[in-house]
Amino acid sequence: VTGIPSGQQAWLAAWFDWNGNGVFENPGERAFFQAATALVDTVDFSVPPGATVGTVFSRFRLAWNGNDIENPMSAGPVCDGEVEDYAVVIIPVELGSFEATQDGDGVLIKWTTHSECENLGFYLYRSPREAGPYDRISDLIPGAGTSAGPQAYSYRDHTATPGLTCWYELADVTTAGVETLHGPVCAGGPQNQGIVLLDVPAPHPIVDQADVRFVLPARCPVTLTLCDFAGRALVVIAEGIFDTGAHVARVDRAPDGHRYGSGSYLVRLATPFGVRTRAVVFAE
Repeated sequence: VTGIPSGQQAWLAAWFDWNGNGVFENPGERAFFQAATALVDTVDFSVPPGATVGTVFSRFRLAWNGNDIENPMSAGPVCDGEVEDYAVVIIPVELGSFEATQDGDGVLIKWTTHSECENLGFYLYRSPREAGPYDRISDLIPGAGTSAGPQAYSYRDHTATPGLTCWYELADVTTAGVETLHGPVCAGGPQNQGIVLLDVPAPHPIVDQADVRFVLPARCPVTLTLCDFAGRALVVIAEGIFDTGAHVARVDRAPDGHRYGSGSYLVRLATPFGVRTRAVVFAE
């Protein structure tokens, strides 16, 4: 909330159509109702258990008189103020990290989440090639259901062949049975095989900033670029000569003061070994 004069107070109410039925009048769908006094005021809220995964809508009403927007006044006339509606995408899992490391006892796969919504659990898939096909290697690994806090998971793949490169994909599974894939990530010595890796940025989807990890098989020139989904370059994330091994660069949604809108974009890594891309999503 911006623009409230110093020393004055307005009232802000918000509703979220958590069950996706097109109205805001159901119990629990008013997310908050509170005074707004600062020039800039930020409000946090949690997604409740049972919320619809996918696109739902929210409504924000601001008024000088709080009685005008008392529950359940998501609609109807008031003397003054403002009403704004926004589409909100509720994702089942906001992935924090996903990595696989080969050791003397197979491959250890670890991942973290920043939040989960109606998440039944996870499946892991493996392939000897990045392009697949992938075979499922795990039973359902229980998730946290609905959680606004971070969670950490791990799985050991004892059936991986020692010394051979393998690729893994992670699928989160909603309570409705819908799977969403993450990855792939590689285990098995990419630096010895001339493979360039470009991981999915974390956290993802990207709200403001995220870190993207890439691994180089040799010292070489690198250009890491944020592009629109048609492949047109928007801004250079990192550029220069990078040493062998893993590196992390910061993807900034507003690198030059211009905030890129919500939607799908590409992160493109160009090296003498070729070009790799990752699809990324900017979300509110």
